[in-house]
Amino acid sequence: MRKYWLIALLFLPFIAASHARAESALTPVNLKRDLEFKGLYDLSYGGIVFGKLGVEIEQSSKHYDIVTDIITTGVVKFFVPHKSHSTTDATGADFTYNHIVYESNYQTRNKKKYVKIEVNDGKSVETLVPPDDRSKRPAVPEADKEKSADPLSFILRVREALHQAMQGGQNSFDVKFFDGRRLSLISITLAGKKTISYGNSQRETVRIAIKRKPIAGFTTSEIEDYSPKEAPLYAYFSNDEKLMPLMLDLNLWFGIVRATLAKECRTGESCLLSVKQ
Repeated sequence: MRKYWLIALLFLPFIAASHARAESALTPVNLKRDLEFKGLYDLSYGGIVFGKLGVEIEQSSKHYDIVTDIITTGVVKFFVPHKSHSTTDATGADFTYNHIVYESNYQTRNKKKYVKIEVNDGKSVETLVPPDDRSKRPAVPEADKEKSADPLSFILRVREALHQAMQGGQNSFDVKFFDGRRLSLISITLAGKKTISYGNSQRETVRIAIKRKPIAGFTTSEIEDYSPKEAPLYAYFSNDEKLMPLMLDLNLWFGIVRATLAKECRTGESCLLSVKQ
């Protein structure tokens, strides 16, 4: 598995799980733009859960707030202990947000890192702890970062673009993704409507295929590790007004890495994992 997709699986709230039963043409849904979503996800490999992801999203025309907690569990916790707490807070008007602040505290084994991306009117400033070694990782040009999405805003950007693509009859779109160090172009192809086995019921979903291309900020080894032929991520979004991801699958030669929505939390209930750094 490519290192990038391991990171993507842990840090992007693209989620879910099961086997597709049928496929049919896409029809636009009535998107609920004022969104409240709280979910708890299981991360698994070969059916064995190795981590948990809690995500909470609130969005209105003037503001959105996203919080995620991630931890490794079980045997993996002893060999690769990982935890993270990330937030994005955005303000604006009419669902256009000109001030966005993303922060992430994360730790793998004993290595603690911190990333902050603050965007004002399209211009971003990053704080990185520890700072990057510019002899190994080149800086991302300021102009290239314009209109890119941070790791948490990415899910809202994809949700909006997916809805627009369905309305306009388009079969693909691109989103720029910036994690504070690396900038990638994420290409998304609509792959039809599918009914999946989800829990004890059947759910109708919109299936998309996700691939990426490095743009800037990558080290030599990361560029060498990239292949245009690497396996895509497949995400399954609920075909309803929430249009939120129910499934993420990465089918690799050694097995399937998967994330499954285990629970949607009720109003007043938290889906976060109380991660502390």
